[in-house]
Amino acid sequence: MESSQGNSFIFTYISKHDINAHVPLRLPSSKENPHLLKTSNFDNDDTQTVGIENINNLLESFMGINDAELATEIWELSTAKTNSMDFAEAIDNSELEEFGFTDDFIIELWGVITDARAGRLK
Repeated sequence: MESSQGNSFIFTYISKHDINAHVPLRLPSSKENPHLLKTSNFDNDDTQTVGIENINNLLESFMGINDAELATEIWELSTAKTNSMDFAEAIDNSELEEFGFTDDFIIELWGVITDARAGRLK
């Protein structure tokens, strides 16, 4: 048989909570916890996927070509490039030169690439 005094003791401590005494949760920053440092390339992978999809859309609308491998190759040529001239030169010095992309098309491609990098495309 349990004593009623024991039950009352338990319920007293369970039920009495001061809401104002709640300490807000403070999450450690990445400087305080090295495990919070970014260790994956999720954002880069997402940016790359969006960029490749949009390059493929341009290929289809301008040239009637739907080719994810070609779009991926174009994206990969752009990775170390910081301006449209370097990008155009990279295309001209690759196997993609055989496609004969116009300057206007290369500018369109560069626009999609920079928009994807900046996160303006979804």
